[in-house]
Amino acid sequence: CDWSSDVCSSDLADNGGLINYLIKLFVFLEILVIYCLLCITFKLNNKSCLMKVFVTGGTGYIGSHTVVELQQNGFDVVIVDNLSNSNIAVLDGIEKITGIRPEFEKIDLTEADKVEDFFVRHKDIVAVIHFAALKAVGESVQKPLEYYRNNLNSLMNVISSMKKTGVKNLVFSSSCTVYGQADVLPVTEQTPRKQAESPYGNTKAMCEDIMRDVAKVEKEMNLLALRYFNPIGAHPSALIGELPNGVPNNLIPYLTQTDRKSTRLNSSHSTRSRMPSSA
Repeated sequence: CDWSSDVCSSDLADNGGLINYLIKLFVFLEILVIYCLLCITFKLNNKSCLMKVFVTGGTGYIGSHTVVELQQNGFDVVIVDNLSNSNIAVLDGIEKITGIRPEFEKIDLTEADKVEDFFVRHKDIVAVIHFAALKAVGESVQKPLEYYRNNLNSLMNVISSMKKTGVKNLVFSSSCTVYGQADVLPVTEQTPRKQAESPYGNTKAMCEDIMRDVAKVEKEMNLLALRYFNPIGAHPSALIGELPNGVPNNLIPYLTQTDRKSTRLNSSHSTRSRMPSSA
């Protein structure tokens, strides 16, 4: 064979590609076997072999929808919420949608000892999605210390317990409020942060700074800040949605609750107007 010929070169390339493919296939099968063995081990010990994700604020608006998506994509979920702005009945809605009732514990994340105890008892957590926070801009102006104490301490307690128990992955629910009054719209990840215009926004910026500083020394930890504007809407089933306790602080639930009250009043008025006179 002429080793300089195109045919031989092509054959070698094909063989090389085949060898690489077989190597990758062997590695994949090896990983699959290990995973299956782990699953068998877990099942023998009455444990789940699903990857467990810890969702803080999981009975809240965005948290509950995230729990549904996680469960529907094969993840095991454990929720912690103090129910300060949500309702335990949300778990019923999640269960009706997915067929799975997520594990739930009522814990105040500002209490470091309880957070650490939780992580110690849930050693199979592989990732954390941290939604739990006070989040009303107007209220934060009236109660700045409460917002700083709650939002900063809860994040630091979670990261500290993650570090102690070896959990490496965190997605933090940040906010586009960290951009302040941006010079150019729409904002992107490259848009520079500006001074936040409320204590709430400042807590989000400070939490991002905490994560950035931790990431510099904890090289194995994967810390991500997810910035987004106010979402609206609800699950297509209408079994879960934005149902805050008390008077809503966001525009859309305020409007929808106002509209519901107006509809009930109008319906009641129409009913009364159709009632026959007693005369």
